[in-house]
Amino acid sequence: MCSAKSEWCHVQEQVLAERGDTKKQCGLVGDILDTCQGKCELLYLAEAMFVVTGCAGVNYDRYGTFTSHNGVVSGNGRKIDGFRGLSETFSSISTSASLLARIHPSIQLAMASKMSFQIVCLIVVVVMVNLHVSAEAQQPELVKGLSWKYYESSCPKLESIVRKQLEKVFNKDVSLAAALLRVHFHDCFVQGCDGSVLLDGSASGPVDSEKTAPPNLSLRGFDIIEDLRRRVHKQCGAGSVSCSDITAIAARDAVVLTGGPEYSVPLGRRDGVSFATRDATLANLPSPFVPTDTLLTTLATRNFDATDAVALSGAHTIGVAHCPSFTRRLYPTQDATMDKTFASTLKGVCPDANTDATTVMDIRSPNVFDNKYFVDLMNKQGLLTSDQDLYTDKRTRAIVTSFAVNQTLFFEKFVNVMLKMGQMEVLTGTQGEIRNNCSVRNSNDLLISSVVEGDNIESF
Repeated sequence: MCSAKSEWCHVQEQVLAERGDTKKQCGLVGDILDTCQGKCELLYLAEAMFVVTGCAGVNYDRYGTFTSHNGVVSGNGRKIDGFRGLSETFSSISTSASLLARIHPSIQLAMASKMSFQIVCLIVVVVMVNLHVSAEAQQPELVKGLSWKYYESSCPKLESIVRKQLEKVFNKDVSLAAALLRVHFHDCFVQGCDGSVLLDGSASGPVDSEKTAPPNLSLRGFDIIEDLRRRVHKQCGAGSVSCSDITAIAARDAVVLTGGPEYSVPLGRRDGVSFATRDATLANLPSPFVPTDTLLTTLATRNFDATDAVALSGAHTIGVAHCPSFTRRLYPTQDATMDKTFASTLKGVCPDANTDATTVMDIRSPNVFDNKYFVDLMNKQGLLTSDQDLYTDKRTRAIVTSFAVNQTLFFEKFVNVMLKMGQMEVLTGTQGEIRNNCSVRNSNDLLISSVVEGDNIESF
């Protein structure tokens, strides 16, 4: 295993010394990619430099002409082992600093003024990270009944009420951001985004309710959502805004207020009057234990593709996981796809398979919504089986890499999949109701738990 930092700094110095000779620069970057064999912690930076220098098509003595096919860079018929590939989207807009210069004037200015290669690269990285993701520019077709301006007249201050309160909540406990995002996921994947996961009790007893099903026992934030409802209804009137819409807005704000992309949320959801059984909840919620093959197969039944699956998993850039969700990767034998040092650290947190403890899901920036989760995966530091296997599986590996080197791309795809997920099996119009208490249906009738039929997803 090469020494990441020293090797990287050494190559940087060499590349700078060869400024003006693209052929030599590409060769030097190729050397670190080949030498590291995918094990350097800063490998993703080397990959970024490879793209920025525009090495594809450049002849280099050791490898011949660099070529790219399906996101894998090769030379002279030999794959550069350390290079993990970039998605076609990233490659098409980032194959050289010249192309990037067309995207942003700061890069063009830097190149025109003949700044050092290092400075140009830095500007490229900064610009790519900070390019604004505009969901409005490519708003998806909405489900009938939803609208971008649903409460514009009836509750114009809705989103500002939610945002201001959540700022206070997260300032006190930032971990609640991941909790609220998770509530929205769990709500949508079972019976659609209808707020059913918020409901208490059932006709057959609490043991058979959606809220008390095993995957939902660790959910937090129900009290926050109810508090938001009270604030909104106080301002706009009882029955003005649904709990399911408030949950969707809270999930978006959880992303934004921890550093993620700003985007609009289509609104107009109605609240369900029943919830799923324990078995239906288990059948429809994602599991941390399954490989990517199962993930892709099951998500495909919901019209999610591979990019959607990887982007949605990127939500694990914030939050924590309980030991039982990953200790089978540690005991009785260590998972070969897990970094040894990382595994040792986890064993300190979870000395046995059933330890009641938690650890962060992104070791680099656990409280910031960014792309570091994907850097973790590239370094065998993904926590869950369903996380790390995204980098092991050839179908998703290039997507992981593209998100690791291009946060703007990740943000764009994450927004897309959130908008898609947020419209799953929604109730609109006269369907359902708008609850006056998020945990209880308005009617005095007993809740009747419902079995989710149709698009059941096996746990993954």
